[in-house]
Amino acid sequence: MLEKQDLQKIGQVMDQKLEELAGIVKAGFDRTATKEDIEIVKNDLNDVQKTVSGIDFKLKRHLEISDDRHFDHKRLHKVYEKWFDQIAQKVGVELEMPEPYRSPLESQ
Repeated sequence: MLEKQDLQKIGQVMDQKLEELAGIVKAGFDRTATKEDIEIVKNDLNDVQKTVSGIDFKLKRHLEISDDRHFDHKRLHKVYEKWFDQIAQKVGVELEMPEPYRSPLESQ
């Protein structure tokens, strides 16, 4: 049977262990993000999302403009090629252009 002294010793050890556990739990809560920390992160993420959306919009617009210019150049190239052929026929000159230099935009 346990004597009073033994029970006191057990009580002290349990109190010490509870204090240690309480310290561990407190340290865990101290490292937990606060609502303010979470709001700051949310705001930062919103700013990043807006920036990425802006970049995405500008990139898409740039690609559209680039495509438009490409098709304009392709169309103009065909027009110029036709004009040069017509001029050459009227002047009586035969144009012999190597294949790599003829209608380079048609392959794209």
